[in-house]
Amino acid sequence: MELRERQMEEASAQKVAAVAAERDEAKQQVLQLRKDRLLERAFSQAEGRTGGDARGTFFDIFKGQLGTCFRLTTGGDGKDVLEPLDSQGKPLLGDDGRPMTTTEFLDQMRVHPVYGFLFQQRGPAGMQAAGGLTVSGIGSNGEPINPQAMSASELYRASFAVNGRGARR
Repeated sequence: MELRERQMEEASAQKVAAVAAERDEAKQQVLQLRKDRLLERAFSQAEGRTGGDARGTFFDIFKGQLGTCFRLTTGGDGKDVLEPLDSQGKPLLGDDGRPMTTTEFLDQMRVHPVYGFLFQQRGPAGMQAAGGLTVSGIGSNGEPINPQAMSASELYRASFAVNGRGARR
């Protein structure tokens, strides 16, 4: 009788452990879906490129390459927020020493030499200093300008252009 009770208790304990593991897995999936939703919203607001092909979309590449650079946390108002992380998993700090916002991080990725292709490049009016650009997006040689073909340094310089002149010091 005692042996049978012990067997039943062990079987019950195994069932409880299996249900607890299933519950924990479901919680992780919910958290991942919430993070993915916020990543997609942030990517869209940062003017991430749309489209793709059968192998995936620009967002899929973004999420695969940069998704681990974010952690889902709760903001001061109790809502979910994304927190950019450094390579050690600590909050990424800006130049002012404060934790960087998702928007600030994505603005840096826009001009990043590797990840910049994931984002729509801002219009030609802001890129006039990049060497012969006009407001119409036609270069001084009459060729249309493709921001995707610009080097990272050209994009960086162009981001500081004001009315066709470089930033003042």
